Amino acid sequence: MPKWVRVAGASAVGVFAAGYGAMNALQHVLPSNPGLRSLSSYASASWGDGLILPLLTGCLVGAATQLAPAEGERTQALIWGLLGSATGAATQYLWLQDPAPGLNWTLPAAGHFNAAGWYHAAFTVGTLGLLTGTTALIQRRLALFPHPWPARMRMLLGTVGVLAFIFGALVGWDNVRHPITVSQSITLFALLAGALLLVPLAFWVHNGGRCPH
Repeated sequence: MPKWVRVAGASAVGVFAAGYGAMNALQHVLPSNPGLRSLSSYASASWGDGLILPLLTGCLVGAATQLAPAEGERTQALIWGLLGSATGAATQYLWLQDPAPGLNWTLPAAGHFNAAGWYHAAFTVGTLGLLTGTTALIQRRLALFPHPWPARMRMLLGTVGVLAFIFGALVGWDNVRHPITVSQSITLFALLAGALLLVPLAFWVHNGGRCPH
């Protein structure tokens, strides 16, 4: 089995275990209010964290593993990883500051995360940092990659774009099923900004890694 397949598979399993697996376990262990929305009430938590996010991470890490290291990649990946984590932390902070958020089993009262809520916040911050940092790493390495890209590379990165769009749609659907609050509006704005960043990547993939003239 090629190294990139092993690394991609391990990354996908790790994200599944740390995300959906851990949250599902916490839901069965921690006391909760049956009147609040549960893990299964959210498409982004069930289908998103349980399937889409692990596959997306696996494809992204798999693509990065196949590319040769590039000068300055660590600095670029660190900067963008920190920006991604900061964005995740900001959304969680806004949820805590929202005077009338949509309550659920991790946010049982306004301004109050329970243990599962704090864990999910940390998972969100860490995952966003991982995804943005890895994306920046790939972009840096692609600058040195011979053109056109192999079909496998285009397939992996194209799949990342599709999965990111699906995950964003699931989060958006979860947020608009109920009256929009301040925290939900900010979350949707962050998703829109992230989706816009996929446009040049998708165009690049479509052109086989060649920049337009």
